[in-house]
Amino acid sequence: VMKISGVTISTADFSGVSLAKVAVAPVYSDSSGKYFQCNVGQLTERRSSKLSYDKKRAAKLWEDTQKLIHIKPDETMLNL
Repeated sequence: VMKISGVTISTADFSGVSLAKVAVAPVYSDSSGKYFQCNVGQLTERRSSKLSYDKKRAAKLWEDTQKLIHIKPDETMLNL
């Protein structure tokens, strides 16, 4: 795991193990929708970036995604 200019970079192996741990470990069972960052080899719950809470950007991203994958608004359960 390396940290460059405030960005944490880890190996594919570490990332895969961490993702699996968050997916199945009982300690993370109430962690849906939460963001985790590696901190000295440990996963730490963190608040994600300010941009990630921007509802207008999220709606635009979803609209663009719908166009790119050719689905119509009525073909999804999401209502942004």
